[in-house]
Amino acid sequence: MTQRTVLVLGASGLIGRFVTDDLRVRGFRVVGVARSLSPAQKMSALDIEQPILSLDAAALMRLLREHAVDVVVNCLGVLQDGPGSDTGAVHRDFVARLLQAIADSGRAIRLVHISIPGTAEADRTAFATTKREAERLIAASGIPHAILRPGFVVAPSPYGGSAMLRALAAFPLDLPQKEMSTPFQSVAVEDVSATIAWLAARDIDDASVKP
Repeated sequence: MTQRTVLVLGASGLIGRFVTDDLRVRGFRVVGVARSLSPAQKMSALDIEQPILSLDAAALMRLLREHAVDVVVNCLGVLQDGPGSDTGAVHRDFVARLLQAIADSGRAIRLVHISIPGTAEADRTAFATTKREAERLIAASGIPHAILRPGFVVAPSPYGGSAMLRALAAFPLDLPQKEMSTPFQSVAVEDVSATIAWLAARDIDDASVKP
């Protein structure tokens, strides 16, 4: 099989960094893009610092063509609106431009999009509603895709929400009963990456990949 090129968007985050490194070990050519990367994360000339969210559809299309991308893994996300954080811009508007870029690239590209569990009826936050809007855009695009909804991702290194929950687990007090009784879905980042690797290895018309 010809070596496939995977573009990971958000390659500095919990999922994006692990996936970038893991797919390289598995033999894929991986271009990891993030707004900023720590010195330890710049492991390859294909680890690229770029203000990805500010790129328009034409610039995104050039990125796809320049690196001959076969699979795009979108790990971009922000938890809430605030100074410098706009859930709608990151989750919905960027995905709309990315879909346009893929459609205009002239390449057969599969999009693997990281979303959240649940249903639209249960969405109560801007984070959740804009993630769901992105899912609807992807489903309507006609572009080959897979949407992963891993929930709370546990990785070897704590990051953001996982660091907070690890600290709470060590805190010598119980949470309120409502929070303690709420079902909680956790997923190992290794399983997320293995799923992405399986998808990246499939041909674009493989019937075993169902949206």
